[in-house]
Amino acid sequence: MKPALRIGALNGWITPTLDGDAPRVQLLPAGRFRSEDGRPAEAECWRLEAAQAAQVIATAERRVNDFMFDYEHQTIHKEENGQPNPAAGWFKRLEFDPVAGLFATDVQWTARAQQLIDAKEYRYVSALFLYDQQGNVVKLINAALTNTPALDGMDELLAAASFLYLPEDTPMDENLRLALCAMLGLGKEADEAAIAVALTAAQETLLKPAACSTFSDLIAKKDQSIAALSQQATTAPDPSRFVPVSVFNETREQLAALSQKVHQTEADALIEAALSDGRIIPGADEDWMRSLATKDLDTFKTGLSIRTPNPALTGMQTGGKAPAELNTAALSADQQKMLGALGLDAGYLSESGGAA
Repeated sequence: MKPALRIGALNGWITPTLDGDAPRVQLLPAGRFRSEDGRPAEAECWRLEAAQAAQVIATAERRVNDFMFDYEHQTIHKEENGQPNPAAGWFKRLEFDPVAGLFATDVQWTARAQQLIDAKEYRYVSALFLYDQQGNVVKLINAALTNTPALDGMDELLAAASFLYLPEDTPMDENLRLALCAMLGLGKEADEAAIAVALTAAQETLLKPAACSTFSDLIAKKDQSIAALSQQATTAPDPSRFVPVSVFNETREQLAALSQKVHQTEADALIEAALSDGRIIPGADEDWMRSLATKDLDTFKTGLSIRTPNPALTGMQTGGKAPAELNTAALSADQQKMLGALGLDAGYLSESGGAA
């Protein structure tokens, strides 16, 4: 069953003084509040927090007609006094400030109301709204210009107005309620108020970011995205932009081999030059430097750059000239005796290039 609703008019709460030039007008405070005349009678207080405000604003956004400011709540007096119910102003959009409360943000006053406000003949507003048995504000009806902190006979007037504004107390279809609970991820015990809050949250977090107005639109948009991705996966790649992985890997291996060959050729040339000027010594030193060049050519170059040529390993002791004639007179008696035993004379040493 739908929770029973009641009509409230907050007249004991004094709104900030009206500014006729400002389009933003406060309608209700945030949090928990009561009227100075003791209302609400059915609950401890009225409540307007983030969850309730979300429902009020969502309901307002679905409304086709603008909200009206009347004079002194004539909207609920007219059934009794039969007087006209002229508008003092109009507004469409609502905004909730968790500290200050509920605001109308695009108020347009009539010319008459503007004059009355500018002349300080009207200074305050009073909102007319629906609330449940727990005091939760669920819907805004309209608002009034007023200077009266509490209207005489307000309870009787609100009871009469209930015939105009209170919805029929009919139950929600149980299958629909359970389906909505499942779709919104709510527990099976969730009531209509919880479903309304969840739907508002889904609209803010799912529909609006996707620029969709209904869940059907959202599902269709997601299906289109999936189809587009599937089409991309099955379409043959453009050969001007893509190559097979095998071709790419083969090319990469060829480039790596070519780079290695270039590095080896450069290393061989540097090593040969270093061997010729004594910076590298044949043998173990040469083997180590070749191994280093193969592993890290840059480190090899750095190490080679700090070595200096060794002339002793590259030149001849005579500077390329024939050795001077051997002074055979300097031979000892034993050396001369040995030459004689071999049947040779001292000139043999000069011809052969030196002493044995």
